[in-house]
Amino acid sequence: MIAVRVLGPMEVTVGGVPVGVGGPRQRCVLARLIAARGQVVSVDRIIEDLYAGEAPPRAYAAVQSYVSRLRRVLEPRRAAWAHAEVLVTSPPGYAARLGDGAVDAWSFEEEVRRAAELGDPVAVHARLSAALASWRGAAFEEFGGLPWADLEASRLAELRLTAMEARADAALRLGWAARTVADLERLTAEQPLREESWRLLALALYQSGRQGDALAALRRVRELLAAELGVDPGPALRGLERDILAHEPRLSVPANGLGMPVRDVPVNREPYVGRDAELALALRTAAETARGRRRIVLVTGDAGEGKTALAEQVSRRLAAEGWVVTAGRCPEHDGAPAGWPWAEALRQLAHVVPPADPRPLAALLDGEHAAEDDVAAARFRLHQAVGQYLGTVSRAAPLLLVLDDLHRADGETLAILADVTAGAASAEAAGQVLVMATYRAAEAGERLDGWMAALAGRYPARIALHGLDEAAAGELIRATCALRR
Repeated sequence: MIAVRVLGPMEVTVGGVPVGVGGPRQRCVLARLIAARGQVVSVDRIIEDLYAGEAPPRAYAAVQSYVSRLRRVLEPRRAAWAHAEVLVTSPPGYAARLGDGAVDAWSFEEEVRRAAELGDPVAVHARLSAALASWRGAAFEEFGGLPWADLEASRLAELRLTAMEARADAALRLGWAARTVADLERLTAEQPLREESWRLLALALYQSGRQGDALAALRRVRELLAAELGVDPGPALRGLERDILAHEPRLSVPANGLGMPVRDVPVNREPYVGRDAELALALRTAAETARGRRRIVLVTGDAGEGKTALAEQVSRRLAAEGWVVTAGRCPEHDGAPAGWPWAEALRQLAHVVPPADPRPLAALLDGEHAAEDDVAAARFRLHQAVGQYLGTVSRAAPLLLVLDDLHRADGETLAILADVTAGAASAEAAGQVLVMATYRAAEAGERLDGWMAALAGRYPARIALHGLDEAAAGELIRATCALRR
């Protein structure tokens, strides 16, 4: 598989291994074809772009030589007599034919387009966050000064700014004004003439309870536009200023960012007593997670001790605070596919926050297993994809993942869990993810014990449930009787 990165220094990998693509002019040929997005670029156009109007006598042969060398690098196993499939000849020139997801700039454009079609702000924020994370510097930066590169870099930079504004707008619709202010302040400092960025900043400040700062921001942009362009702010900025002064209700912060958890948490119809300390410990751990520390809560107890009830209490409270909540249960009977709790949890998530590329997760989302000779490599890529996806979701909002009845877990469920909790799957897996696992200690097997031992160094929060004491039992009886009247 070929991957080309041009959102920053150009990098090329083949089969996951970085490869060199030659000197400056040879790299320029590849970049020029990438910038054309699969369209044919004539040899004359390549020569003009490569030599800036000062082509040597044998420029045509030089271009042919560059393409030939690039083909050997990009398709090392292609037979000498076989037609090229990546850099193809198509009169009057050449075209780069690469698969979906092969070029970061192409993927970025596609993700921004898809985000614009979504209505759910959680999904919009998550998709745009993942897309923006692919930027490592200016697009086609090593080819700066060449007209074709400057034009393409300018177009992509404008799209990036638009994506940043759309992500900020989604964050404000979710009620995340305070955490969005800093990003918008940086954006307006870097692009002081973008009125939409200033509008979003002023709105974020107002929704954060900073009305004076919001009006000051609108005054600053008015002065900037007058000094730099000799114009007044547009209708969007003028309208926002009027609305702020009038305290228009439509500017208010949404009551609940996510609106609903991913998981359908049962309505609390029964009294919940006697678990104040345990509930407080779980919620303190969640607060640490929301500050950027990946944490784990282990809940153990015999059958009927209230493990699932505690998980539901935590789920309900965190969902009310804007967390994304999802869950999977290890099946009681044999015959379920490997990793079934993960399939349950990820399918719930995917309905609300669709993964940018669902193919790496297909084994869990759709039950489709790729036909690969190297099973170990396929499992590694699946585990890596799970970690990356959870990280993407948690960048949009803190994520609670509940895995119930872990004493019945199969080997694949625990293997994925080991990678996710260790953060080894991918650097992108880091984020606001809280894993809450319930199990019966008396029924834990060797596999679960092994995972517990490996987990010890991560200092999980441990909650052991036992029967209620006499006072709590009496309170439960009284509350239940009152409810039944």
